[in-house]
Amino acid sequence: MSHTLGLTQLLTVQLALTVQLAACAGPGASDIRRTPPPTLVGEPTITLDPAVDLASDDGDVPWARVGATLTVALNIDASEGLDPDATSVSVTGVALDPVGDGVWSRTLDGTEGEGLRTLEVVLVDTLGQRTRVAGDDLPGGTMGFDFSPPRAECVVSPEVSNARQQVTFRVTPSEPLTDIPTVAADDDRIAFGEGSFDGRQYSWPVTFPADDIDPFVFTVTGSDPVGNPQEGASLCAAVDRTGSRFATAPVLTDTASLTVSPSVVLDGVPHATVGATVTVTLPADRAIEPGASFVSLSGVQLTSTDGITWLKTEVTDYRANRQRLDDIGTAPRPAVDDDLEIRPDGGACFR
Repeated sequence: MSHTLGLTQLLTVQLALTVQLAACAGPGASDIRRTPPPTLVGEPTITLDPAVDLASDDGDVPWARVGATLTVALNIDASEGLDPDATSVSVTGVALDPVGDGVWSRTLDGTEGEGLRTLEVVLVDTLGQRTRVAGDDLPGGTMGFDFSPPRAECVVSPEVSNARQQVTFRVTPSEPLTDIPTVAADDDRIAFGEGSFDGRQYSWPVTFPADDIDPFVFTVTGSDPVGNPQEGASLCAAVDRTGSRFATAPVLTDTASLTVSPSVVLDGVPHATVGATVTVTLPADRAIEPGASFVSLSGVQLTSTDGITWLKTEVTDYRANRQRLDDIGTAPRPAVDDDLEIRPDGGACFR
């Protein structure tokens, strides 16, 4: 069989093919057009309330705390309509809830994360076409969240004081505060003088009545620039704002007693041998503060164990100019029968 086509047959086939292809294109082929994706029209309306504008490297940025409401209103051009399940408005990954036509909102609950946050808008139409707008393309889309209460380190100096000592209360906040913190005491007789601030630490001089106050407790309150108050009653822990004031001397409730062990009694007077322990017991109406008082015996200072019992261990010859020799004359023995001195520091006296 021959497969050779003549010229007339070839032209006929080619013409038929051309006509068929043209027919497939059909009339109105030039009218086909592409539907544009959804777009934002104009700038969004972003409301964060309540909020405080704070300076940043990029200018003022609104900052908010727990309880503030973020609302975003958008003007959207979507000829095919939006897919509500795929369209979203979020702030650094946390979604806002749709509350109306083109409006999304969220009340901050503290789970959104702290620091600078960025708004993101994702528009998806019913054809699946997607448009994302975020960052610099969203004017006002940068904001800050601060959910942490301010804290402080507090120091009462000195923590235990007598009538002659000036007490100072120092507060060092963990972050800048809206204003000077407020200080108060649990006793109305305690007063704070004019405070000072060195750029980092607040300080107040404190005055007390001529009475013992043991203990006293200060409180200090304040809020950060976003409006977060301190957590609890004070910016700092109670242990760091508690002290004691002793404006009167301790009162002896009985006669002080003195024992020496081992000792040698000569003429009814105990004499300490080298290495002996001298113990003085002071029955007072309160424990005597070792850091503010001392007990000495003939010029030798004793060590306190509990504010009531005072010791001198390993007695040595501490009165070289008043040495006494024992019967054999082989070793000096300082006597303990004279000059018992009991005095609080600062000049006050026991009574």
